[in-house]
Amino acid sequence: MKNYLIVILCLNMIYSCKSQDSNSQKKDTKMVVNNTLNIPKFKKSAIKLDARKYRMLTGKVTEKKGYLFENKDKTIVITGDDLNGFDKLTQNKDTQMVDISTYHKDSGKLMLKGTQHFSRGFKKGIWYRYDNNGELVEEINYDKPYKYNWEDILSYLQSQSITPESIVYITRSQISKTWTIEWNKSMKKAETIIINSENGKIISVKEHEVSKEI
Repeated sequence: MKNYLIVILCLNMIYSCKSQDSNSQKKDTKMVVNNTLNIPKFKKSAIKLDARKYRMLTGKVTEKKGYLFENKDKTIVITGDDLNGFDKLTQNKDTQMVDISTYHKDSGKLMLKGTQHFSRGFKKGIWYRYDNNGELVEEINYDKPYKYNWEDILSYLQSQSITPESIVYITRSQISKTWTIEWNKSMKKAETIIINSENGKIISVKEHEVSKEI
């Protein structure tokens, strides 16, 4: 599975280290029409990255170079290369979700679309998969196994005054039938909360030191 999370987390780091490129500040200019990405238009507007920087940003390997485009407010990001195809990510900070669309490397036709959480990327709602002709071939509802759903989790977070900025990750598991939330209570203390995904009951709450990244 493509690592969309790497793209989201690394964007600000990459651009803080680069001078302001005029291409990176262009508005989103209808690069996708009728579920098809205009690849030449995208490449013309995108920043070109060598293979090393592209792999660091996206987690994908390319033979020569990759491309990156973002709109002015950085809510829409398109990355891709001629080997793996192209991904469009649209961020919604209010819902903590990212809408993802994947396009064919040659034709630019839509191949996959769905919604994913920005942290560790659990898939939400219905995902759609298309064949090379753009015809729908599969639908998967990732919310179906969970009676206590994402909207319930959002209500819980609000009731506990847990802000999106403090969240380390949120995951869910069909096997254990749980939601797991880790968030930073302070600079030094974090908390991991496990919730039953069937009835919303709190299974455990554990406080621990904030993980130090190497």
